[in-house]
Amino acid sequence: MNQSREQLLDAVKKAVARYGISGMTTRKLAETAGINDGLIYHYFDDKENIFKEAYERESNAIFLPMLGYIRELRDISLPFRDKARLYFHRTWRELLQEPDRMLFVDRYYHSAKFSQSREHHEKQVELLLDELEEHFESREVCIQMMYALMTQLYDSAVRVVEGQMADTPETEELSFSIFWGLLSSQIKNMDE
Repeated sequence: MNQSREQLLDAVKKAVARYGISGMTTRKLAETAGINDGLIYHYFDDKENIFKEAYERESNAIFLPMLGYIRELRDISLPFRDKARLYFHRTWRELLQEPDRMLFVDRYYHSAKFSQSREHHEKQVELLLDELEEHFESREVCIQMMYALMTQLYDSAVRVVEGQMADTPETEELSFSIFWGLLSSQIKNMDE
């Protein structure tokens, strides 16, 4: 991918993380990227296309490692709670590693613009369902739990990134306790 195009996608992530998504102008994006705003239309059809592509790139950067962690844990012989803790810890660290990414994904997801990336999101959900469905009573329970778990995990990480909670072992443990409480209430067989 072209360097200026990458700069623009990085600028979208950075600008939305800092200023929010509403009222974001192409001029502000270009200033954040350090390029002329005319270049935006050289690489993208419109501002909405920039947001969509940036979201899909950043979402993949979070999602693909998370999916990889689930697949890795399948082959590890540990009690289910320990697998859940390991997954949570690795995902927690991944989310907090790049605050701009976390804030951008969260803000885009909760905006009206998200409808443009719904298909991409649904493909990610399907991949997770393929990996996790067997552990739940039904597909519907799996979907509900997945959304509840990810909402709890993301919301807690956003609070840390925004400075509302400290990034401490106690915060991580509290967040895991909530995560585990949700998960253990619906898991079909914890010995798997």
